Amino acid sequence: MLWRHKISEKYGIESNGWDVIQSRLSYGVGVWKGITNLKPIYHEGLKCIVGTGNRVKFWFDHWIGDQPLMKSHPGIYSASRRRNAYISEIMALGDDGALSWNLDFNPRRYNEDSEEAISLSLLLGSFVISTEEDNRI
Repeated sequence: MLWRHKISEKYGIESNGWDVIQSRLSYGVGVWKGITNLKPIYHEGLKCIVGTGNRVKFWFDHWIGDQPLMKSHPGIYSASRRRNAYISEIMALGDDGALSWNLDFNPRRYNEDSEEAISLSLLLGSFVISTEEDNRI
C-alpha cells in the first residue's frame, strides 16, 4: 500500500479516513483529477458497515436500505440541518442498549407525518449496530 501512502501524503485524506482529497492545483495533476472525478461512480458500488459510525456519513454513504438516505429520502434530507454529519454524531446508544437518533430538522420544512418521515423511522428502527469497525464492502 505504498502507493496509497504516497498519494495520501501528496493530496491529503478526507475526514472519513478513506478517501483522498481531489487536487485543486491547475497543472501537473490531470490524471489524478480524472481519477478523482470518478469517485461518485465508485461510491455507488460501495456499502458501508457501521460500527462506531465515525467514518460513515449519515446522509451521503450507503449504509442502510437500497441507496444513500439523501437519495431515498430527499425531502427529509433537504430539511436536515446536519447534512454532512457522521452517524456517530447523530446516533446515541442508551443505557438500556436502545439506539436513538438525534436528527435535527428545520421545523418549517419537516413534516413528521409524511411518508418519507415514516419510512425513515421504520428503516432506522430496523438498524442493528455492528461490533466491527466501520468498513466498506
